[in-house]
Amino acid sequence: MQQNGLFDVFLGVVLLANALSNLLDEVGVASAIRIGATLALYAGGVLGFWLARKKYVVPRVGVVKFGPRRRLRIRQARIALAVSVTLTLVLAALAMISRLPLSAGFSALGRYAPSALIGIMVLIPLIALAYALDYPRMVVHGMLFVGAEFATVALGQSTRMLVPGAIAFGVAAAASLSIGLVVFSRFLRSVPRVRGFPAEADVHDR
Repeated sequence: MQQNGLFDVFLGVVLLANALSNLLDEVGVASAIRIGATLALYAGGVLGFWLARKKYVVPRVGVVKFGPRRRLRIRQARIALAVSVTLTLVLAALAMISRLPLSAGFSALGRYAPSALIGIMVLIPLIALAYALDYPRMVVHGMLFVGAEFATVALGQSTRMLVPGAIAFGVAAAASLSIGLVVFSRFLRSVPRVRGFPAEADVHDR
């Protein structure tokens, strides 16, 4: 997955969808239209990922099946992911209770408190997934998301910028898309298409 760069491009589309959502919200578009447009972009990203994988990746590497060691690692990461999601949900619930010390710690961050909480809730699961898939760039994309969250607040408070969220997430999306497209182009150049290589061919990853 990390070799071909397609998932990096998809994560860039996710950030772009957040930029679009922020833009429509900041210019006062109705919620139903904003949600519909965002979901349409998400769906386009999923469809594009599937089509590109089928047309460009499978003819070069076949269909990967994980070996025993990787499957064990994925099972361990699923447990870690479940625990991390549970902890982040508990953290969010505690932060909403104003009388608990944890809430006071977040409130000390002032207007950045929601961004800090979102950052924790995004990064912890992504780190678990990055470990499971041996995909360290996933953490980079997560950091871009968190950075965009903080930048949205900073730009909205310190400047007269009309669409801070759209700009912050747009820059993050451009960075993610650039990473993915560079990796994908290198993959296309370095891994030739194999003539007669059936789409069902297996490549075992130990």
